[in-house]
Amino acid sequence: NTSTCASAVTILDTITPIASCNTTTAYLSNTGLSVIYPTQIDNGSSDNCGIGSIQVNGLDSMFFNCADIGVQTITLIVVDLSGNTSACASTVTILDTIAPIASCSSTTAYLSSAGLVVVSPSDIDNGSYDNCSILSYLINGQSSYTFNCNDLDSNLVTLTVTDTFGNIGTCSSFINVIDSAAFCALSATTISQTESMIRVYPNPVSSILNIESKKGSIQQLSLTSLAGQLILDKNSTNSPNSLTLDLSSFPNAVYLLTIITEEGRFTEKIILQR
Repeated sequence: NTSTCASAVTILDTITPIASCNTTTAYLSNTGLSVIYPTQIDNGSSDNCGIGSIQVNGLDSMFFNCADIGVQTITLIVVDLSGNTSACASTVTILDTIAPIASCSSTTAYLSSAGLVVVSPSDIDNGSYDNCSILSYLINGQSSYTFNCNDLDSNLVTLTVTDTFGNIGTCSSFINVIDSAAFCALSATTISQTESMIRVYPNPVSSILNIESKKGSIQQLSLTSLAGQLILDKNSTNSPNSLTLDLSSFPNAVYLLTIITEEGRFTEKIILQR
């Protein structure tokens, strides 16, 4: 005698996937963005039946920008066909290697009544930009550049643009220096007369200034700013015919050097420029 019955058997998959991650490096684009896909950090994740989806931080992709420069930790989430979930952590290094776009324009600079003009990077910048942000602008490697009578007519200068992450872009332009106050022409005779009595060199100077008196010993030296502030005052006890001044501790600027000798008083403009 035989009897039968029917039974329902539920087959379940409760085995979670094996999530496996690797590390990677991402570079920002010209627009300052970088996108990471799950496949970039997946290191061969597997499942006993099959993987249904892989996401990064719960998304199909993840965007990074300039604020994310450095090492970022993200999570790879692996879900199998039965809904079992596993995750692993990965590190992504975000880098900006895009140099700024330096853009220059030529300009005209007019000497002042003192025979000088200071040009700043902004005077020749023509809208330089970067995918993140610009940290500094330099003209001929300096925060500003001083021109004098020796620079009349056209001068080639270089604008250097550095972004926040050390990437550098450069461009060149011309600065036309004009003696609008006729200082150079009017002072040429006076300068010639001074140079026949006193020699001051080098000028511009970066540190050590040499002073030689061709007629008469040097009795006193004074250095003042263009605004009249006394910077240095030096009396010579042995009245030599030559002296040196160490200007390395003074800031870049234009100074007036007054030299008193047995033959009289002489004044010379000194340009301190490093």
